Parts: sequence; C-alpha cells; structure tokens
Amino acid sequence: MNYPRFKLPLLALSSTLLLSACGSGGGGDDDEVNRQLVEVNSAKVSLGPLKSSSAASFGNHLKNGLYTSSISQFTECGNCTATPSTTQAGDSAAGYSSTNVQEAGVDEADRIKYDGDYLYMAARSYYDPLADDNAMQRDYVKIMKRQPDTSMEQVAVLMPEGTLNTMSGLYLHSDKLTVVGSAANWYNIMPIDVWHPYDQKVEVAIYDVATPEQATMDDSISFDGYLLSSRRIDNKVYVVSSFSPNVEGINYGAFTDADKQANYDAIRAVDVNSLMPKLTKADNSVQNLVDPQNCFIPEDAGSYDGYDSIVTLTTIDLSQPDSIESVCINAVTQALYASSNAIYLMATSILEQSVIHKFDLGSGPGNSLDYVGAGTVDGYFGWSNPSFRLSEYQNTLRVVTSSVSAGDIKHQLYVLNAQPQDNKLNIISQLPNDLHPDPIGKPQEDIYAVRYFEDKAYIVTYQRMDPLYILDLSDPTDPKIAGELEVPGFSSYLHPIGDNLLLGVGQQVDPGNFPGNGQGNTIDTSPIEEGAKVSLFDVSDPANPLELGTVVYPDAYTPVEWDHHALTYLKMTDNEHRFAIPISRWYINAEGYWQHGNSLQMLEVNITDNGAELVDKNALEVDNLPEDYSFINGREDRSIIHGNDVYYIHGNAVWQGVW
Repeated sequence: MNYPRFKLPLLALSSTLLLSACGSGGGGDDDEVNRQLVEVNSAKVSLGPLKSSSAASFGNHLKNGLYTSSISQFTECGNCTATPSTTQAGDSAAGYSSTNVQEAGVDEADRIKYDGDYLYMAARSYYDPLADDNAMQRDYVKIMKRQPDTSMEQVAVLMPEGTLNTMSGLYLHSDKLTVVGSAANWYNIMPIDVWHPYDQKVEVAIYDVATPEQATMDDSISFDGYLLSSRRIDNKVYVVSSFSPNVEGINYGAFTDADKQANYDAIRAVDVNSLMPKLTKADNSVQNLVDPQNCFIPEDAGSYDGYDSIVTLTTIDLSQPDSIESVCINAVTQALYASSNAIYLMATSILEQSVIHKFDLGSGPGNSLDYVGAGTVDGYFGWSNPSFRLSEYQNTLRVVTSSVSAGDIKHQLYVLNAQPQDNKLNIISQLPNDLHPDPIGKPQEDIYAVRYFEDKAYIVTYQRMDPLYILDLSDPTDPKIAGELEVPGFSSYLHPIGDNLLLGVGQQVDPGNFPGNGQGNTIDTSPIEEGAKVSLFDVSDPANPLELGTVVYPDAYTPVEWDHHALTYLKMTDNEHRFAIPISRWYINAEGYWQHGNSLQMLEVNITDNGAELVDKNALEVDNLPEDYSFINGREDRSIIHGNDVYYIHGNAVWQGVW
C-alpha cells in the first residue's frame, strides 16, 4: 500500500546529495554493495517551464525524488500550499448575498452556500456537543429552509459516506451540491517525533438537491493525496491535490551506504504505475487517478534530478461526474491562483525567485487543462493570501512580489504575457523601473493587502502607518504609481465598490505604542483606540485618494482580516451597499471576569450627490448558548444578507436579525 508522507519545511537545502563511494576495502556491508552509489540531486524549485514527459522520464524523476527524501529528513516543502482576482461578489439581482470570492465567475469552496430558499452548512463535529456520537466524529451537512416568516428550519442532514471526516467546503450549482473534503489518520513511522498521514484521501460527494428535503447522492469519488485547493467554474469543479507515495520496506533516514543503496535499489525496482495516486469510484472500482504519461516534469530536469510529490489537477464535470480527467506535475508548487480562463501554480526558491505555471481551461471533453508555459519573477508571494498577489486581465497576468535585500523589504509589480509557442510567460513591464523609480512602500514596510480592479491595483503596506498605494495599469507596458494615502493602522483585506470606492478591513493601531516618533515621522500622537477597523476610501481620483470614514471596534478582531469568505456583501442599489463582518472580542463582564463575545456587525455604504458615507448600522449578538457548549471562536463565522433579513452562522447555529 502507498502511504503519502508528511513533509517538513526546508530550512537549508544543498544542491546535490553527495553519496560516498562503496568501493572495495571498506569492509562490512560496503564490501557487499561493491559499487558506486548513484549521485542524485536534491529537490529544488525549477524556475523554467514544464515539459510533457513519457512514463519512463516521469518515473525516473519521481523515483529520484523518493530516494533523496528517503535518506534525508527534510525536503523542499511541496505540500505547504495554502490554497487558498477581482470581484463584485454579492452583485445579485436575486436580492441575497453569495460567497465572497476573489474572481467573478470563479466559485470557491466555503462552509455555507445559499440559494435564496435553502441554506447548506458544513457543520463541524467539534462545534456540536449536542450531536450524536457519529456526528461528533465527522463533519456533516445541515440543510435549512427559509420559512414564510423568514426563519430558518432544519429539513435534512447529509452524512457523506466513506471515510471523509473533514469538509473543506461546499459548492452549489444547478441543483447539485458538491462536498469537498479529506480523510486522514496519522501514525509515527520514525524514532523521532514526526507523524505521517495514513491513507490520506481527498473525497468529493455530489448530491442531487432538486428537492433538498430528499437529497440523494449522485456520485462520490475519493483519491489518494492531500487537498490543496479547489475551484468551480461553470459546471466543472477543479481539485488540486498532492500525493507523496511510499515504497514499502524503505529505511527512511538511511545513514549507511548499504542502507542507502538498498533504498535506491528498492525504489528503482517498483513499477511506476504502483506509485501513482489511486482513484476510487462509487462502485468501489480502483484505478490510477492520473497516468504517468499524462504528467509534467521540469524542462531542465536531468537524469539525476527528482521530486517526490505528485501535484494533480483533477477536473470533475458535474453533469458527468463519472468522467474524471487529471494531469499531474512532478515539481514543487506552493500556491494557486485561478481566473475564469486559467489555473496558475506558483513556487518560490530559497533564492527568492518565483516561477508561475499557467494551465488554460479547455471547454470540451479531453481538453480540460492545457499547459501554456511558465514565467519567472524575482521575489516571493507573501505570507498571507498569496493568490491575491496575482490577477489575469485582458490577456496579461499582473503579479506583485516581495523580496529582502540589504535588510530591507522591497516590493515590485510585474506584468506578463503568455507566449504559448515558447512555453513562456514573458515579462513585458515591471515597477519600479528607470522611468518610474519610486518604491512601492516605505522602508521596512511589508505588504498586508493587494487587490486588483480592472486596470487598477490597490496595495496596502504597513509598519507604523497604512500607506494605500494606487497603481495605474491601464497601459500594461507602462505601469505607474498614481497616488498614495497614509492613515493610522492597516487594511489586510480590500473590497472594491464600483469604480470609485474601496472598503478596507484590518486593524486600528495606537501610534502611542511605538517608541519615539523618529525624524520626519508625521504620526498623530492623539489617543487612538486599537481594534478591528473598517475604512471607506474614495479612489475616484487615483492621484488623491481620500479616507471618507472609519468604524473601529475596540479590542476586537475579525476573521475577514485573513479569510475573505467571512465578509458578506450585497449591492441593494447603485447607491446602497451592505456589508456584514463577524467580530470577536475579549472583555471584562459585570462580575469582573474575562469573557469572549461574538457579534455580526452590519455596515452600509450610502452614496449621495454629496459623496459617500460609511454607516455602522446594526449588530447581531450571539446569546443564549447552551450551557454545555464549549468555547467557539469566530474564525469560521459566516453570514447571509437576504433583503432586510440577516442570518449569522456561529458554530453550527444560526441567529436571525433584521437590517
């Protein structure tokens, strides 16, 4: 059986694993080997394009990677992918909100989905002490129906079959509910305290919810691997997973030449087909998820290069779920960005150079994913929401990266254009440049948020103040900084409202907490409350952006700061825009004890002839929790705005209020 292995982040990586010779005269086991150990290069991020491989070349590359990882406890982390575009999510003529996504037309798996009549919720076992023992051990789907009095009533529960115990999220499209999740058990395979996943699988269940009260499973599949991310575009769900096969009998952490040679021989003897991730269908039939000849390896890979993980892009057509198409990449990947036309996979080397691979999304059977090529840029994609650093627009890809140089953080924007005939994404411009040398960000400032909207990019950097930069990308060959604005605190999520307004969500910061002001520092020294902050910016004149208003929730934070799905947005009219964000705070109650509180804050952006204003409209508080409910934080809180009705999902419960 193949067991995918847990991989640790690389702290230091040599370019080649130098194996000592096993010649005569060494004595002991080395004499029995009596031949030169093969010198295999350790895994690295290749900065060039990929190439379609034969089964033999793919097998050689994979086996080299398996061998190098078997004699080392650390490999470059290909399974560290988080995930995981511009949008006006919530511009719904139906009058209710939908999942807040990065790119319009590219749905993202989330904990809830709502169609105006039914709410589908991935209910967490660890949130539900009142559930039965079965539900306590596994996530399940709770289906609730909106009643004539606008309340929500539970009408069904779905418990997916198989071993799925964690739901990453749901998709809802054309009377089909798709549940994407994973199942994993863990065991200790080494004398050191390193745990490995046993039979780790990605599971996808598709339900017919034409009549939600009588939902039935259409199909289900599972395949070996670790779930990295997924997207839905029209009728197709794209799942990205990573699988590291295990060869039985391998001595992991092999030290002696004899053990190393034994590992090498055992790995070379394995049929490559047995190393591929397996797909199990609803009828329990098993086959390879992807064929070795349908895989890509780095174009510059030599005979002694390798990587031990198989990253798979799997396409599931919801109208024909039994027809699964997959391609695989036997190369380091660390993040994903998806537009409505393509999927991009990214990775950064230890030298702070990054590669971006583009796969076009085909429209017909057998043409789901076509490799276009790769581009290389300097820098890395950041520590939070790396996909927001990229945006595809009018046949170009815009990318913002960061790099550390001489003790300072530098940020740059690249614009790339695909050249499929050369398998390349060519850089056609970058910023700063000789014509526009001004830096993006002040010294020591890191990037906290990036958002693109058509031919503009908005970037928030932060160390003490919150500089908001507006980049003009109308000429992709000549990007420039159009304007900037400094305000206290920072925004870690940005949401465009039409062409002229921008909402920022982050933290307010008290400048008095900083020691000294320093020369040239213009920070206002007046007292400022710290807490979650929502700001409204006027960006109609990019050269002179303005902050029109702020709302601060003292001593609080919101999960919107790191998870954009937590924000709910509904455009009521061109002049009225509604937002809801969950807030968590600690406070001292009347008895003098610390207490945790959760609420849903409702905000409006109202536009008049005199401008726009941000209004803190209302709040929906969590109360009347059962006494035996354990502590539930707000990290997975969600909400729905349906006309004047508001629904707040906290834990597995739903609170209702009015706008």
